[in-house]
Amino acid sequence: MSQHPVKGQAAASPVATEKWIGALILLVFVLVAFLPLVGQNTNSLIPFLDRVNTTPGTGWRENFATYFVAIVLEGAPYMILSACAGAIIELLVPPHWLPRAVRRLGVWGIPMVVAISPLFPICECGIGFVARRLLRMGLPLPHTLAYLLAAPILNPLVLAGTWMAYGQNWVYPAVRGLGAVVVSLVVAFGFSRVSSSVLTFRPEEPAPSVCSHGACDHRHDPPTLGARIHHVLTHTREDFLETGLYFLFGVFVASLLKTFVDPAWIEGLGQGSLLGPGVMMALAFTLSLCAGADAFVSASFTGFSIPAHAAFLVLGPMLDIKLLFMYRTLFATGFIVRFALAILLAVCGYVVALQQLPDGWLETLGLPFLG
Repeated sequence: MSQHPVKGQAAASPVATEKWIGALILLVFVLVAFLPLVGQNTNSLIPFLDRVNTTPGTGWRENFATYFVAIVLEGAPYMILSACAGAIIELLVPPHWLPRAVRRLGVWGIPMVVAISPLFPICECGIGFVARRLLRMGLPLPHTLAYLLAAPILNPLVLAGTWMAYGQNWVYPAVRGLGAVVVSLVVAFGFSRVSSSVLTFRPEEPAPSVCSHGACDHRHDPPTLGARIHHVLTHTREDFLETGLYFLFGVFVASLLKTFVDPAWIEGLGQGSLLGPGVMMALAFTLSLCAGADAFVSASFTGFSIPAHAAFLVLGPMLDIKLLFMYRTLFATGFIVRFALAILLAVCGYVVALQQLPDGWLETLGLPFLG
């Protein structure tokens, strides 16, 4: 039996495990939120079901449903458009073009990778497979790290979604895009001397037969227009279904917070120069949202400052729970720890730099956020 399928299965197992863990966590949240209602004033399910099937009064369920549906309807179209754009670009742009373009520049090719990453838009949920393919094609590891961090955020559709989510205020996509550039450059240059020994695979090995998120190595493109359209639609569907779990989980938690947590308390957290960004970074790591729709969840926390929102928007597509599983398919554990710490320090430094700007300066650049 060939060893390549076994390797492919090993590479994909963390992703499968992660999806099971995400589903279980979502189930626990559902049970914690709704199961206590079953035991209220009854010892059986029938009276509870009777109450559910009657016209309910105004209460927390209506508020929760309103928040949940509103965020999903706002964010889902951008997830679909982002997935479709990634599939189209992957089909049209030769995959070997990026390594060839920057290889001769040495370490100074890192800024070029960041600058042209919008031409290769990809969701961070599947960027690990793209990074593996780029490494096999000869892209140096520091350059690949820069692409890993910058490409999901500098995706034009992600920035457009951020602009829409924040009430068409261009300040938020601006600080997000600038943060992606700064953090990716700092981290990539910081690891400019790292060798391929930190990888869990040898770049010269044949690629395993694994396909996910439209990130396969397609050596034979579909020959007809109909086949190409089918290819794009299929990969768009795969991207959307793979990232939908994370998006719905994040929307669920955000809706719970907005329904059950006192808004004044949340706004109090947002005013702290340290606690506000810290809370938003913790949410970004825990919720593990897709970059195509995370801004719609972040924008729902209106009590936080612009630097705190920037912390959420920049850190999320670079470091969260699902990305830790993805990084395990690429890097050794020791390097993942160093890589994660470097990302955290770089994002914290960027947020501190934003906080050093004159009071109210960022707010005066754009429209007042949500009134």
